[in-house]
This record gives sequence, structure tokens and C-alpha cells, in this order.
Amino acid sequence: MNNEIDMNTIAVEFIKYTIENFFDGIRSFFKDANNKLKIKQSYSDYIHSITQKYSTAKSFFLKGESVYLYDFYTPLDIGQGKNALTDVGIGDILNNEQNLIITGTGGCGKSMIVRHLLLNSLITKSKVPIFIELRQFNDFEGDLIALLIKTLNMHKFALNEKYAKEALESGRFILFLDGYDEVAHKQRNRVKLFIKDFVHDYENCKVILTSRPDPELEGWQLFSIFEVAPVVSR
Repeated sequence: MNNEIDMNTIAVEFIKYTIENFFDGIRSFFKDANNKLKIKQSYSDYIHSITQKYSTAKSFFLKGESVYLYDFYTPLDIGQGKNALTDVGIGDILNNEQNLIITGTGGCGKSMIVRHLLLNSLITKSKVPIFIELRQFNDFEGDLIALLIKTLNMHKFALNEKYAKEALESGRFILFLDGYDEVAHKQRNRVKLFIKDFVHDYENCKVILTSRPDPELEGWQLFSIFEVAPVVSR
């Protein structure tokens, strides 16, 4: 219960310190006075919704039961050759000039790193995180922007396409794309194009992609590939 209260406080503080800055980046927002309060409330609802969802996860040791993430999360390192990020946090990601691809074998902790980075983004009051499971494209016919807006709406953020694109252009979001390797092979090429178009169109929006190792990823422009390091005793 104490951890839940702590995360609720983090959500409240994040909203308090970021809400005005977020909407400063949406030029047309201020021309639509009738929707200001409604949209700001949905922003608050969104932050509370993702905080509640991603601050818990199923532990290997407590199968079937969701527990507070940091009750079992082990700090993980990611590396690119001799370049290592120890106990990686959102600041490391934002300081990297390029977008990131985090690779690792199944069960190595890629999705847990992403949840940690999402929460760390809230704790440090940086970017507004969006978490998308890429396997949704296996039965979703829209593009990445459409899936992004669907994700916002699912978590109570009633942001239309116009507002969403302006927020992306101004760099208010950080996008977590989880499980590229879980995209069906027949969908893989279109999803790859969606992602590549996105990073070119919204260069101020940082993207973190996770996948099992795949030689195809090595040629992606505007991305650096980091591999999850084996867990070691500290």
C-alpha cells in the first residue's frame, strides 16, 4: 500500500510540474478555450492511468500475481561495445543523441527496463511517456500515429490527431515501442516503415525500441543499438 501511495504522489507531482509546459507545445490548444479544462483533466487521468498500470508487473517468483515493480526489479545495464550505461535511467536515454534499440534474448529483462524507464520519466518529471506493444500491429490496420492515439485514448487521454501531432513535433512525448520481434513477419516491413517515418517526421520525440537480436535492426538510421548486459552481483 505504501508503494501505491508513493506512485500516486509521483503522478500528482508530475502533473503539477509538467501540465503547463506540455500544453505550451500545442499551439492550437489555446485557440480552443472550450476544451481546455476537459483536455487538461484527461491529461491528468492519463498520467494516473499509466502510473497505475506500469508500476506493477508479474514477478517470476510470484507467478500470476502483480506486485510493485521496484519490489523485485534488479537494476540492469545496457551496452554498446565499450560504451556501457550502468543502472540505466531516463537521463541516459535523453542524453543519447540518437534513438535507442535495446536488444536481448527472451526473458533478459527488456520489458522490465522499459517499465523502469517509463516510471523514471515520471519520477524525474521529464517527458510524457507512451508505451506501445508492437504486437498490436498483428491485427491493427492503422499506422503508428493511429496506434499512438488509440493508446492515449485507452488510457483516458482524449487527445485528437491534431493536438497529438503538435505535441510530438514539440518533443513533449517519449515513445516506448516494446517487442519488435513479436510483430508477425508478414507485418514486419510495414511496421519498420512506420517507425522509420516517425523518427524522421518527429525528430524531437525520443524513441526506445526493444527486440530480440535481429541483424535487420543494425542498418536503421537514427538509432543506436544497446544490448542488455548479464545480471551481476553488485
